[in-house]
Amino acid sequence: MLKHIKYGVGLFSLSLCFMATSANADHPSCITPSKSMGLQAVAPCDVTFTVIPTFVCSVLPQTGVYTIMNNTPVAIGINYIRIQNNDANPASDITISSTTCGASLAAGASCNITVSINTVGVFNRVLQIGVDTRQVQLNSPIITGCTPSPTPPTPTPPAAAFTCALGTTSTFATLAGTTITNTGPTVLNGDLGLSPGTAVTGFPPGAVTGTQHITDGTAATAQGDLTTLYNCLAALTCPLANDIGTTNQAGKTLTSAGPGTQNVFCSGTTINNNGVLTLNGDAASVFVFQAGSALNWNSGATIVLTGGLTAANVFWQVTSSAVLGTSTTFQGTIAALTSITMDTSSTMLGRALTRNAAVTFDANIITIP
Repeated sequence: MLKHIKYGVGLFSLSLCFMATSANADHPSCITPSKSMGLQAVAPCDVTFTVIPTFVCSVLPQTGVYTIMNNTPVAIGINYIRIQNNDANPASDITISSTTCGASLAAGASCNITVSINTVGVFNRVLQIGVDTRQVQLNSPIITGCTPSPTPPTPTPPAAAFTCALGTTSTFATLAGTTITNTGPTVLNGDLGLSPGTAVTGFPPGAVTGTQHITDGTAATAQGDLTTLYNCLAALTCPLANDIGTTNQAGKTLTSAGPGTQNVFCSGTTINNNGVLTLNGDAASVFVFQAGSALNWNSGATIVLTGGLTAANVFWQVTSSAVLGTSTTFQGTIAALTSITMDTSSTMLGRALTRNAAVTFDANIITIP
């Protein structure tokens, strides 16, 4: 009778082979060790792994094909092919899904065994092949499993090539040139500024969460920055394809030309909206609207921002006056040459800034973005 020998893993000419284990000692049987190792040369392996797959986690299940080779001049019997479970995970996590190996393997022949990893995890298992020629067992390297690939960070969109700065106007919910008048419980979430005018009425009952700057140096500086902003917005080039004319903008969707781009839309006269206008762009895109005359946001009209676009990156340059009708919803910074009027219950995520005339409120809410 042949003594039962269990084979492990060795490496010779880039092929993985047996490591024999006797009852009394461990010694390599499939490599030719150097004399410096104090070991004796031995015969070649009967069976070797010639292909060892690498499992890469993407879509499960992941499969890998092992190839074994019969290195003997005679056919050898294959007693079993199995996965040895050396961890606490369910046996179904790793399975043998197919094999071309039969009950025996001809001299010099090879066959394939397909192993499937069905669950994300870290495993401690081997593929075992029992061969009866010398009562040996061939073990693959440990199957370490499939771990989740790290989620790549979301790339930050490039900064838009936008040169028109808010300057000190950035803290103002409203800024006017002549007067600021309010009726009802208006709330301004930001600063209130007036220069060179002196008349502010209706606060209270209106409330200002920031600071009121009435004909002081801060308001004068902000008016200077508003003039710079207005002139910069007005000077931007509007592509012919972006001329929106006098058509009602209700139901339209205007889309950014690309990530982080500056998009200028214009009308030689009044920009009108009596419904829903949608602006679609990423978080770094900028939208600028140039109105050759007025801006009219009719009763109940609204604006919707999609794709990550924010109100902080939407600007409206208005050559005359802006009117936000009753119960409208508006987003963006209005830089108007003359007056701005917000009718009853209209709201704004942005700023109401006018250079030369008045701002009028009636139970409104403005929040600076």
